Order: sequence, then C-alpha cells, then structure tokens
Amino acid sequence: MATLRDIAHEAKVSIQTVSNILNDYNPGSYGAAVGKRVRAIAKRLDYRPNCTARAMRTRRTNVIGLLVWGMADLSTAKVVDTFEQALHRHGRRLMLGISGSIAKTAATEYLHDFQAGMMDGIINADTFLEADLVIKALRPRPVLTFNRAHPSCPARINYVQQTETAMGHLLGLGHRRIGFLHGPVWDPIPQTQIATYHTILQRHGITPAAEWLADTHWEPDNAERLTPLLLAAGCTAILCANDWFAVRAIRVARRAGLRVPEDVSIIGADDLPIAMVSDPELTTLRFPYEAMVERHVDAMLALLQGKPMPPAALLEHELVIRGSTAPPPPATPRAKRNPPSRHYTALVPCKT
Repeated sequence: MATLRDIAHEAKVSIQTVSNILNDYNPGSYGAAVGKRVRAIAKRLDYRPNCTARAMRTRRTNVIGLLVWGMADLSTAKVVDTFEQALHRHGRRLMLGISGSIAKTAATEYLHDFQAGMMDGIINADTFLEADLVIKALRPRPVLTFNRAHPSCPARINYVQQTETAMGHLLGLGHRRIGFLHGPVWDPIPQTQIATYHTILQRHGITPAAEWLADTHWEPDNAERLTPLLLAAGCTAILCANDWFAVRAIRVARRAGLRVPEDVSIIGADDLPIAMVSDPELTTLRFPYEAMVERHVDAMLALLQGKPMPPAALLEHELVIRGSTAPPPPATPRAKRNPPSRHYTALVPCKT
C-alpha cells in the first residue's frame, strides 16, 4: 500500500507538501503544477489515506452521524439517501444510527454509544428523540435537529403553506367535504396541519365534522382502517399526511365500489416514487428533500469550521397535480352495496 512517503519521494517534494495537497490545506503554499503532479501520482499508486491516523492528527473523521427512528418509512429512506449524496459531494461520509427499537429510558446510553463512533457532528432526524436530550447527551459535538421548530434546526417545512396549498387545490375543484388522514395529535407538525385545516374551511364558511378527521398515529394500517369512516361521513376528498396513506386510501375506496377521482379525490404528500406507480397516479405535495438536506449539511460544515449557523429557513412544498384529484360528483358518493371482500370486512371496525 502506497504511503505519503512514497508519493513525496516520486514527486520530489516533502511529505508535508503531499499531505497539504491531498487534504486541500493551505493551497497557496505550493504551485498548481505541483498539486496536479502529486494528485496524479497518488491516483496512479492507488493511495488510500489511513483514516485512523488522520483522525488522530487532525481531530476530524469527516464522518457525520444521522439519527433516524427507523428505515421502514419511505420518506425516511429518501432523507437518508439524500444526506448520503450531499455529504459525499462535500467529501464527508455518513454514519447511520437507528434508534427506534430502544426504550426511552435507554436513549441516553444509546446516544453515548453512537457518539463513540468518532463522528465530527450529528444530525437528529428522529422525531421521537427530544432535541435537547440529544444535544446534551452528545456534547461537545455539534448537533443539528432536522425539520423541527428548535434553535438547532437550520431549515424546516412551512406546514401552514403545505396544508393551505393542498386544501386550496381541493376547494378550487369544488370539494366542500374534505377528510383528513393526519398524524398523531401530540406531534407539533399534525397540530399545525389540523389548525390550518380548520382555519381554511372556516374561511370558506365550512364547519368540519369531527368524523372528517382521523388520527393515524403514523401507521399506514390505521390509514387503511380509518378511510371507510371518512367515506361513510360523505367526504368527497381526502387529504393524506403522506403518499403511503394516500395509496392505502385509494385501495380502500375502490374496494368500497368508488372510483378515484370521479367519486372521491385523494391527495398525498412527499412525492415519493410510489406516487408515480399508483393507479391513478397520485396528486401530491413534493417535499423539498434536496434543499432541506443541503441546508443542514451547510450548517453542519459551518459549525465544524467555527462559524455561526446560517439563519434558519422555512421551506415550502410544491403541488404536483396528477390523476387522483378531480371535481366532486354531483351528489355525495355512496359505496356500492356489493358484498365486501373478507379482507375489507376485517378493516372496518365493528360497532358494539
């Protein structure tokens, strides 16, 4: 394996010069021709840096940790993938921590173990881990919080705008009975979305019935179980907290004998690949993954360089109109009275 000494000997420069060039440090101390020659030799000799030695020397590993609750959720997988690409562009590597299987009482111990992975900084994208707890447990390393209203968060989504955009689209089509498959009411994000939902309907002279709202607790199975209740309440459109809920809602509507979008319109959020393979293709709100992740990566790099974190940004969704939304039918749709399938029957809660 080639060493810095091998490269320096062939390039006829000092070992320190080779180190400076390959680490892009103090570029004014050597000429462009020398830098080009050293990099060419390093490539030809297939030089691989000793990461452990570099970390001990520079006190930097070029590794950024990312905490997530789990990987089963498609939007989380998209976030992780986008972070991996962004950090790679900046010459950094990603270390992933999956904290969803741990008990809350063990969170601090888990974070201490995670910190032992020699990371320069950590980004907390686990909404179930309190931001202050993570910051305290990982001190003195810099910690950023992903997409939450917290001083350590460099960018978050404008969920008021997101809900206004979705509701504006459905109201503009003529819908007046709009159901909402939302996240748990203890979560600040659904709280904002639900409040905005009420405000917009009231602005149009509509008082939503309690039966129009359904708390999924972020479980896709619950979205499928609760959709029949929204349909039974006469909703001609359903706003879903994410694309996965929307695809489940489409399936339930069809089993109930309803056409999408002729009888009921369904709109999602995130614009994940599943939105394009849905039948019909899903009208949804495109999450600004790249912009969100770049803001967090830029903020982390600034902190690692001893600079202040850039001002926090409020990012917006973009409405993508496809085939799952249309004007409502002349009358409130009702499910056909065909005998439901055994699977569908199991999804409808029994009344006692």
